[in-house]
Amino acid sequence: MEISSLCPGARTLGHSGPTLHWWLSLTAADQGAWISGLGAFAAALTAVWIAGRERRIRNREKRDLTMVATAFVYMDIQQIAVFGCHLHGFVLKLSKVENGKPTIAEITNIKLCIERVRLMCDRTSLKRINALPTSVSIALCRAVGGLPFACDAIESTVTTIEFMTRKLDDVRADLKVHALTLGIPLRGLIEYFKWFGCAFPEDKKEAADATIQVINDTVAGTP
Repeated sequence: MEISSLCPGARTLGHSGPTLHWWLSLTAADQGAWISGLGAFAAALTAVWIAGRERRIRNREKRDLTMVATAFVYMDIQQIAVFGCHLHGFVLKLSKVENGKPTIAEITNIKLCIERVRLMCDRTSLKRINALPTSVSIALCRAVGGLPFACDAIESTVTTIEFMTRKLDDVRADLKVHALTLGIPLRGLIEYFKWFGCAFPEDKKEAADATIQVINDTVAGTP
């Protein structure tokens, strides 16, 4: 229905919208209703805009926090992966010894790797890990939390007096179990490096992919 039919004296101003005459023809109550409706509409638009703005700010702050947390965590996790793979390699190598017991040098290498893995796990902040995406932080917490226990088991085997006097078959069997156990948290680190390579492809994707390959190659040798 056109406005002119509602108000015969109204003249259009070149469009079909309300005119000044139409507005003046309304009662005060009707004008108040129109103003209230327009105000409510404007308030709704403002609320939507504010909500969107706050969401964008939160997302930006969350990403900034993630980037800061990742910057601190990345080097520690990288070191954990490197020394964890070295430790796995030493243990797996000793598990395949056929003639004679492990040498003092081989045991020393294992101990050095154990100390380094423990140190890096201890200094890694769980608070910063929790700032990462949930799918990544859960796997990373399990890996960082599980590696020290695997190190404890390996250390208890290679540092006991009975270690050098036990049967070689028993020693090899224990070391194979330790290598298998150590491989579980090492695999848990892969999810972090996958995410890291995708989140920051311009900087670290190549290094992240290389670390994933090293972990896969290392764990693949586990019997």
